[in-house]
Amino acid sequence: MKKLFAIILVLMTVTVYAQERGDNTIVVTTDYEYSEAFRRAGQALAANGMTIDHADRDIGTISSRPKNIATTSNPDRTVRAVVIINDGIIAIQGIVENHGIAEPQLTYGGRLSALRHAWDELHKVAEDIGGEISYEQR
Repeated sequence: MKKLFAIILVLMTVTVYAQERGDNTIVVTTDYEYSEAFRRAGQALAANGMTIDHADRDIGTISSRPKNIATTSNPDRTVRAVVIINDGIIAIQGIVENHGIAEPQLTYGGRLSALRHAWDELHKVAEDIGGEISYEQR
């Protein structure tokens, strides 16, 4: 009986935080104070090869320059990260560009597509920030 309860609890937790098609925001919930959350977000971007383009502590945003996510079928595709910090809650979204032209908003989906590769790049940033990761559509 205890094993059954444990399995149900694990499945419920996975379902609540599972990625769904259409999710366009990775949310990292932490217990960090604002300044620590801002610092960690910037460090996570840099650690994952995303050069910071603009950071504004007053409004709590960090954006990156384009990072190449080239594939053999599309060597000119890039992703930019947009990070919004609200106390210990950090939201990460992405903008994918092809030849410098923005594509539709980056969402979770696809298996081996360049968009999936871009989503995975943002997910690495979220993991490096540390905290509880969830997904939502904004």
